[in-house]
Amino acid sequence: MERICYGVEIEPKFVDVAVKRYIELKGGSTNDVYVIRDGERLTYDEVTPKESTEE
Repeated sequence: MERICYGVEIEPKFVDVAVKRYIELKGGSTNDVYVIRDGERLTYDEVTPKESTEE
C-alpha cells in the first residue's frame, strides 16, 4: 500500500481506533505497524496491552 502516517493525538482512544482500522484494511497484518518512541522502534505487539485469558 506504500503509505506512511505521522500522527499526533492527545486522546489515546482516537489513535487506537485509527490504528485498528488501518490493520483491518490490511487484512489483520501488523507487520508494518510500529511506533518510534525515544528513538527506539517498537512493534505494534510491543506497545499494545495483552488481553488476559484468565477468568
